[in-house]
Amino acid sequence: MLLGADFFLSHRIFVSRATRRLYLTYNGGPVFSVTTDGEMASGPTRSGGDWGLANDAAPTDAAGFARRASAKSARRDWAAAIADYDEAIKREPANAAFWSGRAQAHGRAGDTIKARADLDKAIALTPDDPDLLVQRGFIRAHEHDDAGALADADAAVKGMAEGSLDRVKALALYDRLHRPDRAFALIDPVIALHRQDHNLGELLNSRCWSRALANIDLEKALADCNAAIKRDGPIPAYLDSRGMVRVRQGDFAGAVADYDAALAKMPKLAASLYMRGWARRASGKAQDGAADIAAATAIEPDVADRFTPFGFAP
Repeated sequence: MLLGADFFLSHRIFVSRATRRLYLTYNGGPVFSVTTDGEMASGPTRSGGDWGLANDAAPTDAAGFARRASAKSARRDWAAAIADYDEAIKREPANAAFWSGRAQAHGRAGDTIKARADLDKAIALTPDDPDLLVQRGFIRAHEHDDAGALADADAAVKGMAEGSLDRVKALALYDRLHRPDRAFALIDPVIALHRQDHNLGELLNSRCWSRALANIDLEKALADCNAAIKRDGPIPAYLDSRGMVRVRQGDFAGAVADYDAALAKMPKLAASLYMRGWARRASGKAQDGAADIAAATAIEPDVADRFTPFGFAP
């Protein structure tokens, strides 16, 4: 069995050479994946040993209900998780973590209105929590409250240390709000402090993408994308970003080649389909371009809204 670094960071582990066993801390829910669907050696998943659900079957306090809610959330049983968070909140209404947990469960269940209400309550209790602010920012953006979402993003950034990887969470929100200009002040210090980090490629890709959207420093953007691809390989997101750089540079053939490579790995990547269509149309292949844009819109109906503010109307 191969364990990743993230597993060691999230569990306390004891290796017993005498018994040839590995012991780890466990708070309920699946230790690894809930099912083995799609894995090379897929098989039935047993739940009989689920300590978290079996032993917290009848919680008596708020913490117990919250633990069981967390375990049920891990199994994507959102309705049951929400019910347990309801009980936890009844017992400790001033606990922001319970409101936040229920907000996430509501959001995963598709009820953004209730998720927003719970996040508002959690933020009222802990107004400087950057993670909660970013979460609410995305909901506000979904509700077309761009001013409110931008205020949340800016407030979240103020609560994050300069150069912290936590700031990356705000980058996607600024991107969603069509404000790549706000990202530049965030990403440079992060990259400077994490040159040896395992996710440096993702950071370089983020800066490449932001520069491409803003249409500035395109040679530097291209260098970032090339460095990310050299480091991590031809990941579709990286190829998509480099495609955007090449569109900005007027290298439509190069852009189409990058989008082709990205779509070969992820055929339903709506952003790449849309921009490949735009690049094809710009290079004189109107029919092919229209087909790509139509295919992208079928996958993501509002995909054009993501690109039109940057000059790429359908």
